[in-house]
Amino acid sequence: MFVFRDSWDDRDHWFNEIAPDLHRLTDVRAMEITLRVAKFVDADSLYRTGFFAAFPHVTRLVLSGHFDEQLGPAPLIEMMCLFPALQELDTRAMAGSLANPPATAVPPPALHILKLSVTPAGPILAWLHAFNHLSNVDSLALPLLKQEHIPTVCTALRRLGDTLQHLSITLTWLLMTADLGSIVFNLSLHPNLKSLVITDSSWPRPGDFDPNRMIQLITRLAAPALEHLTLDLLNLSFYRNSDWASLDAFLASARFQCLRKVALRSRNDGDSQFFRGALPLTRGFGRTRSGVLGVIHEMRSVPCTIQFLLAGER
Repeated sequence: MFVFRDSWDDRDHWFNEIAPDLHRLTDVRAMEITLRVAKFVDADSLYRTGFFAAFPHVTRLVLSGHFDEQLGPAPLIEMMCLFPALQELDTRAMAGSLANPPATAVPPPALHILKLSVTPAGPILAWLHAFNHLSNVDSLALPLLKQEHIPTVCTALRRLGDTLQHLSITLTWLLMTADLGSIVFNLSLHPNLKSLVITDSSWPRPGDFDPNRMIQLITRLAAPALEHLTLDLLNLSFYRNSDWASLDAFLASARFQCLRKVALRSRNDGDSQFFRGALPLTRGFGRTRSGVLGVIHEMRSVPCTIQFLLAGER
């Protein structure tokens, strides 16, 4: 179910008027909401009651919106509490700020999948931490963080620890030193991690940063349960002289007995041959064990993006 709501629309009150009838839609499990708030509104009517209270069975919520800063922080976290069966929360493009939730805003007990955008990342993680809910989260996707959110995220990742099974992070080495990167994303904290996606959104001039920071970050990974690793490097030209041999040996080591897939992505055409030669050990050359990893196919997911999958069973 998709909902687009404008607070300044004269017909906006219809949302709450139809709420009693919407309670009959007991099979609605996924909901995508886009909110635009640009004038004074009754926060209870817009966020906390009426329409949004009519879907207690929704398990997946996709939320985006624009909130006028002059109106103050938006109580979106309280609104999320109106979905008691929620399991997966996906926050997308947001402008504005989120209000601190009251002590009565208890997280949905089954919430365990988080895909967070920049604005709500810090407040939502702080909210879940306050209610000791982070130990329930096994899947987390983080955007390129704001500096003010880094302490909160560091605390959350430490609290997640060995609970976390799926992690997706976005980095830029222009704003993050190697030391800071290792503090924010200490991969050794998550020994039960099964899938890891690292996206580097850096777009510097060659020589502006050390490309081996990415390799150093990955080789701190201590996750023997790892099954899938994806590196989205965006611009491979900055990484051609990286220490790929160290990464290759690390991924091909006996410590990753469960590894099934390594995906390498680049925004540039013509990287096929480089990728094929970058990780020869991981592709299975020289291995004696059966079912070694090998290149099985390549695909284009979006224009100018090449993805190579190295997969197999051991």
